[in-house]
Amino acid sequence: MEAFIFTGITGLIGITFVCAGIPFDWLGVISFGPFFAPNIAFAGGVAAAAYAKKIKALDSGKNILYT
Repeated sequence: MEAFIFTGITGLIGITFVCAGIPFDWLGVISFGPFFAPNIAFAGGVAAAAYAKKIKALDSGKNILYT
């Protein structure tokens, strides 16, 4: 959930930069790029769930929300 909130905040910053006329592509590089996009945050959860399934700590590798 925090990843979506942070992406929204950086998106608002990017929109502010676009409206101010700054030529840097903040939305494409920062907000939805390889740094803070939500899919990057979930990739760690997917890898951890797959590893936990492999060592038999989880019953399903699809459960990325298990704590």
